Amino acid sequence: MIKRNYARTITISLFLVALVIIIFTLSSGAGDIYVDDDADPGWYDATHVKTVQEGVDNASAGDTVYVWVGTYNEEVVVDESVSIIGNITSIVDSGGAGDVFRIESDDVSIKNMTIQNGGDNGIDIRASNITIDNNIIQSNDVYAITISSGVGDRINITNNTITADDVTGGIYITESDYIIIENNNISDCNIGMFIWDSDHNVIEN
Repeated sequence: MIKRNYARTITISLFLVALVIIIFTLSSGAGDIYVDDDADPGWYDATHVKTVQEGVDNASAGDTVYVWVGTYNEEVVVDESVSIIGNITSIVDSGGAGDVFRIESDDVSIKNMTIQNGGDNGIDIRASNITIDNNIIQSNDVYAITISSGVGDRINITNNTITADDVTGGIYITESDYIIIENNNISDCNIGMFIWDSDHNVIEN
């Protein structure tokens, strides 16, 4: 009887340890980072930050960076696998300096943002498994979206409004495969889309 109770105690203890490990693992998963450029000073901490770049820098793979209403004057390098989500009136403006967003990590999403005034591109994609959805991309000096030659594959570009008076072009793709371009509105661009030496791509609407 004593041996049986001892075995039962060991079994229960092991179960509780496993349960704690599972709970800890789940609680340590994807998190949220919040960006607001004009919040009260006491609001800011590691997960409540003032710039989009800080949000990316403080995030871990799988996190979501939520960008509140405002104009963020910066160039953003996305070197972590994160989702960046605004509400359309979340504006990132590089003021004519470089790319507004440069994506250097796989598995990145940018949604519901206004991306403007890049001295180069609105979004320069240098990675794979990227989603660019429901953004306004305007007034960039080179292209709204460019996929670097031979670097980016499996990219979804959907539901975006791309417009500007003097932009060189809307979407520029070279040597990149499995690109889906759907339901985008491209206007006032010298070149709507330029696609070269790329296979297995889908363009609709």
